Amino acid sequence: MTDNEQKLLKRQRSLIVIIGILLLTTLVSFVYAFVQQGIAQEYALLAQKNAIEAQKNAEEAMRQTLLAQKSAEEARRQMVLAQARVEEVLKKKGR
Repeated sequence: MTDNEQKLLKRQRSLIVIIGILLLTTLVSFVYAFVQQGIAQEYALLAQKNAIEAQKNAEEAMRQTLLAQKSAEEARRQMVLAQARVEEVLKKKGR
């Protein structure tokens, strides 16, 4: 083999090694991206479930708020009635 042929052979080996490294890197990147996509899909599904749960909780909170408001109104009404009865009793005693 001549000196030129040896240099050419050495360049070809170097090129093959570089191409192999690039292919390996590409394959690893592909696998990593695929795994990350699966993880992202899982997180998206979890986020969707959490959003539905949050909506249910918000609706329940609104329902409880309305019940509390109704209870407060009823308590005020009862307080007015009680005050009226107290005044009535005091008037009767004052006679």
